[in-house]
Amino acid sequence: MKTLNLFAAALLVAGAAAAATVEWSFPTDLSAGYYLKADGKGGCAFWGVKTNGSYRVIWLDRKGEVIYDQTVPQPIFGFTLGTRGLLYSYPSAPTYTAVLVDKNGAETPVFSPGEHTLTAFTTIFASEVMDKKGFFVFRIPTAPPQAITVVRYSYK
Repeated sequence: MKTLNLFAAALLVAGAAAAATVEWSFPTDLSAGYYLKADGKGGCAFWGVKTNGSYRVIWLDRKGEVIYDQTVPQPIFGFTLGTRGLLYSYPSAPTYTAVLVDKNGAETPVFSPGEHTLTAFTTIFASEVMDKKGFFVFRIPTAPPQAITVVRYSYK
């Protein structure tokens, strides 16, 4: 009987862990999102193409407030978010430029004249959308205008 009660309690706990509750949402002017990285603290950084064809990099904190928001003319070729900040690169004539963004949203261009400066990149974008307390999704309406909303869910 004890085993049966323990099994029933385990099922209840497992069922509760599968819940999802919206914590916040952030509407954008992106028609497509290409990469999203959870920061492990309830925030995220992501990039995508805007409805006008330019590209946008956005970093949001755990409340869905903007830390960093920048529009660039070319696609992002490298994108990483770590404990010290955000680092991304994109083509910027005459060379490729990397941009380091600190936790306060201040950016520092990283480049060397006559050389390309790139972060590591890949042609396959595998977003990291989950952290220990929740996850992120891109919501896109099925009817125009089709602009992405980033939504943060908790597991509760």
